[in-house]
Amino acid sequence: MFNFLKKYFFSNSKNEIVLNLKICVFATIFFYFICWRLSSLEFGITNLDAYILVKNLYSPLFDNSYFEFFQYTLLLWCSIIALKITTKSKFRFARPIPIIYLFLFLDDFFRIHDHLVSNFSNYLKTKYSLKDEILLSPGFEEFLYWGFILFLIIIIFIIFSRNSNPESKEFLKVNSVFFICLGFFGLIIDEFNNLLYLLGDNTFLKILSFSLFTLEEFGEVSTLAVAFIWLVNFSSNKMIKD
Repeated sequence: MFNFLKKYFFSNSKNEIVLNLKICVFATIFFYFICWRLSSLEFGITNLDAYILVKNLYSPLFDNSYFEFFQYTLLLWCSIIALKITTKSKFRFARPIPIIYLFLFLDDFFRIHDHLVSNFSNYLKTKYSLKDEILLSPGFEEFLYWGFILFLIIIIFIIFSRNSNPESKEFLKVNSVFFICLGFFGLIIDEFNNLLYLLGDNTFLKILSFSLFTLEEFGEVSTLAVAFIWLVNFSSNKMIKD
């Protein structure tokens, strides 16, 4: 049995793409095993007792659906492959990239920004009585949160790009495009859709809202799919070898 496993599962493949996929698959199994144990301890994971209709799990528009779970997995895989790439000395100045992918994964998977934004909103409403102020209009807290994250990312990029080599700069640039696309679908489209609720409730607005939700979800997963495929292909390219 051991020889069988060693031969077919644990041997190092000569194909770099197969090796990358093996790392992603086993790392994902390990991570979700840890999440399972944390959930049994009721530590670090929220809404453990939430009731979810099974039919909703098949909808790309429903939180925690299979569709959204696949997005989380792609984010995790992007962080793993990007980390593998940036261990090469040629790409040492691009090491923020896997960290950003990992942050986006953890933020979405554990819904960190949802809790922070909600707590921040409740704090302002309670302490400063700003419930009906324009600053707390729909989406303000989301833009404030992601604006702060964007500011940190820009600062980090400036620091790492200052003395960066051409290979790292190119890697940073391409992945920045992926991040911009994710921000467009995940924030701009999402918040514009939220504003539609202020305009009323008619058939046209419902159709438009459904279309925007669909565009948001498929736009995000398509961006992540392209990013993952690009990273896997890039990692297997002989030009990145030291």
